[in-house]
Amino acid sequence: MVDYKDPVISFRVKGTLLAQAELKQLQRVLCMTCFDPETAPAEPTEFTLLDFGDRFWLVTDGSADRWIFRDWARDLGERGAVFEGHAGALPFSWRRRFLLFARHLYFPKACVVPAQPTPFLALSGPYDPRDKGERNRREDEERFGRGS
Repeated sequence: MVDYKDPVISFRVKGTLLAQAELKQLQRVLCMTCFDPETAPAEPTEFTLLDFGDRFWLVTDGSADRWIFRDWARDLGERGAVFEGHAGALPFSWRRRFLLFARHLYFPKACVVPAQPTPFLALSGPYDPRDKGERNRREDEERFGRGS
């Protein structure tokens, strides 16, 4: 779970504090989907990747969204720091375990990992999080026609 008390962002998993940083240290926010139509589950997996330069926070519960699109929106929008990303299979260290030992290709675990090159990501943006409602409306019109 991501929590924010100006200026500090905290990331906890099952009550354990994994990391803290100041908002000004947050370099990018990647709103991620992970999906490979040939081998993935029917629905894409969504998560948020917070990029602090030297480390990534993988937030799997959607708790960062309320901060990204509300309290942090102005700061992130002015810096052009919000992107949408798509990945096929995730790096091994990002994957959630199942059956005690195996790791699933498309389900991230909530964790903090060292930053690494991300050639497996297809990025689009930057987007201004203050425009999310307008962008969603336009996408719905394109997908379903006017009046949706």
